[in-house]
Amino acid sequence: AILNHISEVYRKLGHYKEALAHAQKALEQLKALQIDPHPDIVVCYQNCAQALDHLRNYPEALSHYQKALVHSLKIYEEPHPVVASIYHQMGVVLRCMNRFQEAFAHYRKALAQRKTLYKVPHLQIATSYTNIGEVLRCVGDSQKALAYYQKALEQFLQLYSPEEMLLKTLKTPEKLGGNTTA
Repeated sequence: AILNHISEVYRKLGHYKEALAHAQKALEQLKALQIDPHPDIVVCYQNCAQALDHLRNYPEALSHYQKALVHSLKIYEEPHPVVASIYHQMGVVLRCMNRFQEAFAHYRKALAQRKTLYKVPHLQIATSYTNIGEVLRCVGDSQKALAYYQKALEQFLQLYSPEEMLLKTLKTPEKLGGNTTA
């Protein structure tokens, strides 16, 4: 577990190669224990995927998210926050790969689970609406994109004051060059 924590810290520091190396080492050690399925294995796959995503190795990131999903479905019943998060992350990677229809499908799965798991308004639901809107905008369906952006805005306005919302959406240095993974 400590290697996973180290991986997460390296990722937060922006040291993605080191984060990946530690997550891979943690995964190797857990596999050697033959305790599959186990929640820590899911975390290892997610940590690998997140580091690979930041390194813009999207095919490998997607592969690790797929493995995380398979393992998480052996452990958790749907809907579950971990499963919803993996669907969301897969949508992020697929969007980065310009595979918009697949991204849309994964974002919809995440949204469906989040709407079951959380009371409205909720940040995760608002984020799902935003990302679905983004995919629809990318494929040129402006009317549907607008509808999803408006749903997201309604949620955000229930969660934050307009001033807080503006501060949260301002482009920070971290957001300018990379994609956001939630």
